[in-house]
Amino acid sequence: MIVGIINPARRNAAAVEYALLDVCRDRGLPVPTFLYTTADQPGAEQARRAVRAGASRVIVAGGDGTVRHVASSLAGTQTALAIVPTGTANLFALNLGLRRRGRGDRAALYRDLLAAVDGAATLHDIGYVRWTPAARSAGNAAEDWRQETFLAAAGMGADATTVTETSETAKDRLGWLAYIAAGARHLRRPPAHLAVSVDGGAPVDLRAWSILLGNTPAIPAGITVFPSVRSDSGTLELLRVLPDRPLAWAGVAFHGLRRRPQSATALEYRLVHGVKISSSEPVDLQLDGDAMGSAREAEFWVSHACLRVVLPAPRRPSPEPGPAPEP
Repeated sequence: MIVGIINPARRNAAAVEYALLDVCRDRGLPVPTFLYTTADQPGAEQARRAVRAGASRVIVAGGDGTVRHVASSLAGTQTALAIVPTGTANLFALNLGLRRRGRGDRAALYRDLLAAVDGAATLHDIGYVRWTPAARSAGNAAEDWRQETFLAAAGMGADATTVTETSETAKDRLGWLAYIAAGARHLRRPPAHLAVSVDGGAPVDLRAWSILLGNTPAIPAGITVFPSVRSDSGTLELLRVLPDRPLAWAGVAFHGLRRRPQSATALEYRLVHGVKISSSEPVDLQLDGDAMGSAREAEFWVSHACLRVVLPAPRRPSPEPGPAPEP
């Protein structure tokens, strides 16, 4: 049984639905079931319904937020996740080798969905974060802690402030470049003072522009942010960002484009399984590009090989040219 979970707010939503119907018909499969996300139910509940119904795989059409919510309910089950990226950055899909298709590229969309239906699933990791919301209601015990998942990266600090201040209008107009435009306003922001505990160790007081935890290496434009981690490696990569001068950002961009970000002096890396971060002041939090508000305390960890993910079909190599014809 195949279930399609679709974010209807995305431009390609109807095209994905029709193309999946065509693929299932052509493969002689039953008509897929379609479930649609809403603002109140952004994907997790729909995925739970799919699992209860016995779905063998869920094909999700949406951005990072939709994929993240769906994955949270598929973790630890036998139901595989396949992705048709229709969001702004599509970070997890990007790192799987999936690309967002143009609105009119029906043939490519059909091929992507054919791979989603027929492709083999492999096991991948999920990141988790549990935090205390800084703005929780007084006396409301239910708001003392929240727990969510992330597939690509989580961050506390100015990177999360950038996400918070990036409008949906800007993302629709500029795509992932909207985050760059918003982030430029915070490059000179003073560092936050944080207490960081790694893998159960004693807390260490640190200053950081941001602290990020990566589960996948890359962001759009071929920039490598987390060079030593993959979504099946069983670890997260901790990144402390602390530029000592404005020109340090040029080094971050240069080495990121060369896929050697560890050479940038403003970046400090470490492979971890779990991290606790606390602050006396509220610090913004983001998960896969979704703003989560601010927190005074957060705990991050990785769950290894708990999510079945359908990978895209490998690209066929171009045929070698034949011999030149005899004159």
